[in-house]
Amino acid sequence: MAKPTYGIGLVAAVVLLVAVAARPVVLVCILVFTLFVESVHIAPGLTADRAAGGLAIVVLAAYLFQHGLRGLRFNWLIGMVLAYGAWSLLSYYWSAYQSAALKVFVSYVLALAYMLAIAVMVRRVGDVQLVFGTMALGAFIFGLVAFVSYKSGTYRAAGLQGDPN
Repeated sequence: MAKPTYGIGLVAAVVLLVAVAARPVVLVCILVFTLFVESVHIAPGLTADRAAGGLAIVVLAAYLFQHGLRGLRFNWLIGMVLAYGAWSLLSYYWSAYQSAALKVFVSYVLALAYMLAIAVMVRRVGDVQLVFGTMALGAFIFGLVAFVSYKSGTYRAAGLQGDPN
């Protein structure tokens, strides 16, 4: 028997995809919001930040296909970021723990997707205000969650981010 949470998650995903298609900066707001819930599992083995990163990769590819690079020029910083990614990927071959090396590379790709989505999709002052408003709202909501968890007997506040260290 299927769990109703998967159905709710599917409906939420469709709504988010429609919102992102209508206004791409909504994706950046989703990415910023997932920074506060990175350890929340939305499916077995899939955390909220990984799902949002995957969504960022798909939407970013579609956005770049439709609009082109629009202001993104290759510079030394981008070169260093890509060199780090190449080094991270190549380290898989000499790593004693190849699964750990692969996990680091996947984390790098998702971080790169987050950065590029922000660089490409935030274009106006209103977009910046929307992103900062989302950051403030997320900090307020999950600050309250952390405070309540601490006051209810947890050793220390952690919110929904997992280990606070």
